Amino acid sequence: MPRIGEIKCCNPACGCTDVAVHRTAGGKLSARCHKCATERWAPVGTRAHRDMTAQTVMDEDEAPAPEPAPKTEPAPTAAPAKKPRSSAFDLAAL
Repeated sequence: MPRIGEIKCCNPACGCTDVAVHRTAGGKLSARCHKCATERWAPVGTRAHRDMTAQTVMDEDEAPAPEPAPKTEPAPTAAPAKKPRSSAFDLAAL
């Protein structure tokens, strides 16, 4: 996991300001404090990922990766209209 920058520890009792932030191959962010061992994980596309990216002080050689566009579901197709039954004994409907 390559290091992309530093962030402040999320443990208020710790106060550490140089926690290393790493990005996995899938894009998930992770940070583990070296003093209190508090861990933070942020999957791609979540609010936690956006917040953690905004709070991270990026290293000089790292530029923030663009967020992937949210997947849009295709519009539902209109269901074909059912034809009314002409008779209770319509063999074609079977």
